[in-house]
Amino acid sequence: MQFLPKTKFNQNLIRYSQCWEDTDLVLKTMSTEEGDTVLSIASAGDNTLSLLTNNPKKIIAVDFCQAQLAVVALKMAAFKLLTYDELLAFLGVRYCSRENRFVTYKLLRDLLSVEFRQYFDERPGIVMAGIITSGKLESYFSIFRRIILPLVHSRKTIDALFEMRTQIEKQEFFERRWNTAWYQLAFKLFFGRGTMALIGREASFFKEATGSLSNFLALAAKAALTEGEPSSNHYLYYILKGEYGQVLPHYLRPENFEVIRANLDKIVLVEGSLQKVLDELPQSSINAFNLSDVFEYMTESNCQVLGHSISRVAKKGARIVYWNMAVDRLASQYDHNLLASLNLGQSLAANSTTFFYKRFCLDIASAGAG
Repeated sequence: MQFLPKTKFNQNLIRYSQCWEDTDLVLKTMSTEEGDTVLSIASAGDNTLSLLTNNPKKIIAVDFCQAQLAVVALKMAAFKLLTYDELLAFLGVRYCSRENRFVTYKLLRDLLSVEFRQYFDERPGIVMAGIITSGKLESYFSIFRRIILPLVHSRKTIDALFEMRTQIEKQEFFERRWNTAWYQLAFKLFFGRGTMALIGREASFFKEATGSLSNFLALAAKAALTEGEPSSNHYLYYILKGEYGQVLPHYLRPENFEVIRANLDKIVLVEGSLQKVLDELPQSSINAFNLSDVFEYMTESNCQVLGHSISRVAKKGARIVYWNMAVDRLASQYDHNLLASLNLGQSLAANSTTFFYKRFCLDIASAGAG
């Protein structure tokens, strides 16, 4: 996403209003420490906010899209001014009337910079609906949940999916009740590359992808339902039920509220491509990198440039975490100073609540100024 394809992007479009990457896994593998300087892809801000719980010195939150940075800024303002319960209601996690949500926004807007304030002033419906529902991908999941899923499974069956089961019981439930012919057909049609490119993600984001996306996602979903633990997977719960259930995303858990609020000033929002930001950073200045799935959208030559740039700004021992979904890309293959440390592929479903990625990787920078 940071090396933009030759496509005119709508800078006013919120592509993601939630982060769909396993925050707990990211935090565990990044192992950030007090005083670290962290570079994080901003996206919807969830993982960036969670990184504050380890009390870093600074987080540079980067995104090429101003609308994404506006989402992060609004979430930050809500953390700063609201109580915990007010935060959940304003964001759309708990019930709140549209009118009350807009009244709350008017209290928050003075905390926003002029460009972010103007963005939401011109789009009150986004605020009133609850910001976590406003992304293109979230709307895509909503269509599946409201229109497609009821044609395939009853509410009773959907509720039953989230009951606690043994490994064998989960496999039996999947084969006997979930994986019906109608489910297979609906999944293939709705989660195919064409449909997703049309209403879920940017079509150009699949330019480097090969193979059948729907086949991969079907296998990934099966693994999540049979090898993972649906009952505690808030990503799966939200996709199928439109809420988080009993398990909240890391940044919204009550035990993390105060420490995130206390550290908000450590986030620096930067609009621009990741490559441009890296070019402007001093050598050996970053302790950890949260890079989402940035390698998905680039040519091999651009990946090579980015890999060298990451290596240049990484301190010795810096941790670089990222995901692969439709494209197999490893940072370690682009620079010899980035050493592969962890590669969760076939075992991802059993180790992560994020089930629609192919791989999660951790690389370690072996060089740097220290």
